[in-house]
Amino acid sequence: MSQPIVTIGLEVHVQLKTKTKLFSSSPAKYGDPPNTNMSIIDMGLPGVLPVLNKEAVVLAIMLSKGLNAKLNKKSIFARKNYFYPDLPKSYQITQDKMPIIYDGFLIINDKKIGIERAHLEEDAGKSQHPEGSKNSYVDLNRAGQPLLEIVTRPELTSTEEALSFLKKLHHLVKYINVCDGNMQEGSFRCDANVSIRYNKNDPLGTRVELKNINSFRYVEKAIEYEIQRQHVLLTNNGVIVQETRLFNESIGKTFAMRKKENLADYRYFPEPDLPPVVISDELIEEALDQLPTLPDVRIGELCNEYNLKASEAELLIDSRELEIFFIDACKVTKNTSCYKIIFNIIFSDLSAYLNKHNLNISSQPITSIHIGDLAVNLNNGRISQPMLKEILKTLWLENQQTVEMVIKSKGLELIDDDDALIKIINDILKGNPNQHQQYLDGKDKLFGFFVGQVMKASKGQANPEKVSQLLKKLIKDN
Repeated sequence: MSQPIVTIGLEVHVQLKTKTKLFSSSPAKYGDPPNTNMSIIDMGLPGVLPVLNKEAVVLAIMLSKGLNAKLNKKSIFARKNYFYPDLPKSYQITQDKMPIIYDGFLIINDKKIGIERAHLEEDAGKSQHPEGSKNSYVDLNRAGQPLLEIVTRPELTSTEEALSFLKKLHHLVKYINVCDGNMQEGSFRCDANVSIRYNKNDPLGTRVELKNINSFRYVEKAIEYEIQRQHVLLTNNGVIVQETRLFNESIGKTFAMRKKENLADYRYFPEPDLPPVVISDELIEEALDQLPTLPDVRIGELCNEYNLKASEAELLIDSRELEIFFIDACKVTKNTSCYKIIFNIIFSDLSAYLNKHNLNISSQPITSIHIGDLAVNLNNGRISQPMLKEILKTLWLENQQTVEMVIKSKGLELIDDDDALIKIINDILKGNPNQHQQYLDGKDKLFGFFVGQVMKASKGQANPEKVSQLLKKLIKDN
């Protein structure tokens, strides 16, 4: 049997970055003690009524633009009925027939991947099964957290495409600040629907859902395993069952969780306690006022304004904080030739410290003003690259100092005075008569020897360019 043709659809759960939950005033926080961030609404007690969080709607409107999608000015909440111990009401408030967002796309590797819909819904609680205990416990801190579930069309045809899509979406939601993107905390997690067939003219194969995967590496491993599992099953005349499977990270395999429900099993019906969501032009304007320039557009702007390559601008917009840090550093100088130097310092010298100490740009001691001042001094020839590294090291340890203070206190400044350099060069030439004569006799490679001797004599403080200029003249005149 030939290699399988793979079809993948993704359902990505994006936890919206709101202060409170979707239908209650409970804090939308992670990491607090179990069952401390919940209310009678989150507990699903009889007689309580949900109230929609406006902030979640605003964030959804913002994300609709990033997804190149259409916005339903009127959307409706529904009840999705199923039973789990961590779902207090035994139904989830979500959107079915009329989602808030529909018909969008993201472009990855020059391929347009369709987004069928994105709908608002509340999260469930979390069941816990302590090791060694026969009991299960339910934590309702997560119950009611606002989610936007983004559903792609089945247009991804490989694990690589699925990963590219997820990474682009992950960057987008973080960049426009609608989600913190913390996959370890479950703020960004996905279900992958995988099917295979062997002839492109055949209908799509039976899909299997891989549930709640919360890291890019696990997404890759889970999808790859599932493709191979289905391929082996079909080549041995087996049958693919429509089901939900979980990925076991420790053994790298998926295993059956439950038979996959169909839409009819959920018994959707309109949520009677919530009116339709009607989005006004004023609310759309309010949301768009908060929306930064989208990443794909911002890359072009940064290239034009700061003379960067597209690949460099992509690195820069890895986070809004990093981009702002770079821009603030560039404000220190109006000399455009410093912009590339600033970029190189951030992604070379400073990045080495960030990686070593496992810090990000917002949690480290070097300021954007430090970086801008270093670039100016390097560009005008006042300091050398080795000096820059020494100054940066001092600033990292003693960040209350300025670049100027470190230069002065440590004497980290290139000698640029002609008279001082001429004296050093003449002394070197007099102290090495044999090498001097060999150079004059045609052994040109000794020029580097003399440059090195001058730098050594000046303790690395001689301006290398000025040394070369003066040495070329003096080595022949003496």
